[in-house]
Amino acid sequence: MIRRTYIAAEGAERWLLVPQIDHAHLAAQIARAWGAEPFDAPWPADELLAAVEHHDDGWAEWDAHPGVDPNGGRPRDFTEMRIADSVAIWQRSIDVAAAIGPLAAWVVSGHFTALLRRTNAWQPTSAAASAEADTFLGRQDAQRAHWLAEWQTADPLRHTVAAAERALEFLQFFDALSLWLCCGRQRDYRSAAPGGPALEGRQATDPQRSLDLTVRIQPWPLKVSHLRLETRARSVAAQGYAHAEALAQSASELLGLCWQLQANK
Repeated sequence: MIRRTYIAAEGAERWLLVPQIDHAHLAAQIARAWGAEPFDAPWPADELLAAVEHHDDGWAEWDAHPGVDPNGGRPRDFTEMRIADSVAIWQRSIDVAAAIGPLAAWVVSGHFTALLRRTNAWQPTSAAASAEADTFLGRQDAQRAHWLAEWQTADPLRHTVAAAERALEFLQFFDALSLWLCCGRQRDYRSAAPGGPALEGRQATDPQRSLDLTVRIQPWPLKVSHLRLETRARSVAAQGYAHAEALAQSASELLGLCWQLQANK
């Protein structure tokens, strides 16, 4: 789940709770439209785009009933999860990807193992949590070797290690681009695109005060002249919640979040 700060019209601070699954669907919408010159289109399209769309399906249960941080009572953002909760969610997402195909499983597993390895590098954890992380990583490394071999066997000439690695880069890129939009923490964005130049984006209005944003991008990477993205988020008071049930029972409303992507001319 994404916890996004929003300043309502009357000046009160609210939290918008954006489901991870919805963020992944937005990433897939961008990915499907991607590939205008000089940017490469994602390949192989069918399996990779399905992986992008479903890479966070394991969040469904948590998104429906998010937990809270016992220290501050805030709904837990995806960056604040306990390792035990994260690896369980990631495993469910990987299981969904494995049903799509071996490349989908390989890239989704690679996405989450890379996240976990980066987290372990800077975030202090208990011995039990570190052991759980190591177990997850070891299991995924073995499974990824199997999935990659299966995918390569189907078409050895085209299904190369380099092609698989590029597919993983695409998933990570679209995930980060969608998170930039959904989190609303920074107005500016810059990132190198797989098989293309650096992409620059700017949310033209304050993302903490507007729910309908114009996003200007250069160079223009999409095969359509513009792209409108929409999702819904649950708005709750920015306050401490004693437990998950208190959050579930709190007064809330569903608000629409919209982004109009267009070329920066």
